[in-house]
This record gives sequence, C-alpha cells and structure tokens, in this order.
Amino acid sequence: MNRILVLMSTYQGERYLKEQLESILHQSEPADILIRDDGSNDQTRSILNEYAHTYPQIRVIYGDNIGVVNSFFALLKDAKGYDFYAFSDQDDVWMEDKLSCAIAKLKDLDSTKPALYASCSLLVDDQLNGISTTQINRRGLTFYNVLIQNLMPGHAQVFNQAMLDFIQAHPVDTSKVVVHDFWLALLGITFGNVVFDNTYHTYYRQHGNNEIGYGHGAFGWLIERLRRVYHAKAKEITIQNQLFYDTFYDKLTTAQRQELKKLLGSQKNCFLRFRYLMHAKVYRQKKRETFLFYLLYFLWVGEIARADGRYKGT
Repeated sequence: MNRILVLMSTYQGERYLKEQLESILHQSEPADILIRDDGSNDQTRSILNEYAHTYPQIRVIYGDNIGVVNSFFALLKDAKGYDFYAFSDQDDVWMEDKLSCAIAKLKDLDSTKPALYASCSLLVDDQLNGISTTQINRRGLTFYNVLIQNLMPGHAQVFNQAMLDFIQAHPVDTSKVVVHDFWLALLGITFGNVVFDNTYHTYYRQHGNNEIGYGHGAFGWLIERLRRVYHAKAKEITIQNQLFYDTFYDKLTTAQRQELKKLLGSQKNCFLRFRYLMHAKVYRQKKRETFLFYLLYFLWVGEIARADGRYKGT
C-alpha cells in the first residue's frame, strides 16, 4: 500500500474546511493528513480538534501566524516517513480519484530523483458551480517556462520522498520565495522529473480571499499582470529567481545558468531588456501570453535587479 501524507495549512478556514477534509478522507487512495493551523481565531481550530479526535490519521500542529509560505515550509520540514506527499488548500474539494491518479503517474518516474505531479483544476464558485479550468500544458514544461510561469499550483501538487529529501537538504530563506508551490516547480523541472495531467481532479474555489485572475481571457490576463507589476509581484519573482541562481549555481547546467544570468542582468533598464528579449528562451504556455509578457517586460520601469548588483560566477 502507498504511504501518502497530505500537507494542509489552515487560517480562518471555518467556512469550507469540513468539506475539504471530507473529500480527502474519502479518497480512493487512503492518506494521512498533517495540518498546521497558522494562528486562526475563528472556529477553524475547533473543527480541527473535532476531526483529529475522530480520525486517527489526522495530526494537527497549532502555530503562530507566520504566513502561508512559511507555514507550508514548516510542514515540509516536519514531514517524513511516507512514499508520497500532497499539498492541500483549506477551501477546495478533491475528486475521489485525485490522489490515485497522481500516484499512478509518479510511479512511472524514477523514484530516486525528485518527482512532481500536478494537474489542471476546475474553477468553481462558492457553491462548486463550474466556471472554467486552470491552464493546461500546451507547449511542454521546461526550465525556461517555469522561470516565469508556475503552471503547477500547490493544491494540485503531489511529490515523492526524493523531492522532500531534496527540499530538506537545501533549506533557503523563505522570505525570498514567492510561494511554496512555485519553488517546488523550479526544483522539479531543474533537478528531477515533472508530469502534468491535463485532466482536472480538484474543484478549485474562487472567492474573495483567493481571486487569482483565472478564466478571464487575454484582456483579463493583461489586467492581472498589470496589477501584479503595480503591487511588485514581478519583483518578487525576480528575487526568487536570484535566490534560485545563488543557491543552486553549481548544480545548474551551463545553458540554465546563462539564461538565468541574462534574465536577471537585463532588468536594470529597457535597453538591456530589449537586448535580452531578442534571444530570450523564456516562454509562457500560451503564445499570446508570451507576447504580452515580453511587451510588459520591455516596458517595465524601475530597478528590479538584485540589491547588490553582483552575480555569482560567470
């Protein structure tokens, strides 16, 4: 039997938490659940107490509020002893075959290397009415795609013990990580194997607390990207890429190292950005989104390179 551990971080999740826990407990592939509550002060902790008391496969850690990224990294640090691990949000609903499909795909990959599975999801409203789907794998997942686009959101990620071992062996400053799932996507595509399932297995709720701009077409995507630039999201990705470059410089291939160095080094002014884009390898899954990314990147005003302006290696 496969040993599976679901990692969930909760915060003020009283509204949908029970429904998500029930969907995990009724998976066709049984799993244990490790939950870290990030300082909730609503009824979340009462719900967790109730479920942990009823179901021995559920273990709960009660912590202070450290934010979602640090909370998930704390779970990764505490996890051990299983064959496979899955991230879970607190407000989705999993289809019964979610874990079984993921495990079947992962078993086809080399278990000695970090392996990461993800899939698209069905976007739904509060009442689980379908809206659209998240993006699918259209052009292939490569290092050059994942540098600027995370197609593998955490709620859909399942990974093996080798991935967990790699994460635990390479601790990083999580304040420089955009989000935990983006970091795992980078690790998987660079140092292991990834598999993406274009069939959805999760009802991914869209509501006021997690609006991400899915399902609004090209114009909606453009508006979302402008909003993220305005709120410095692109700078956060730059900081994360710089952290990745510095942390794994010696493990990157020459081509990966050169592309990342060029991307980071081009961000000081529009002339350098234009010169980089003439030969850039980075891309997004949709060609129109790649074009829009290039356009926004070229027009970007402001200093977004690393603070000390230096690069490790040559």
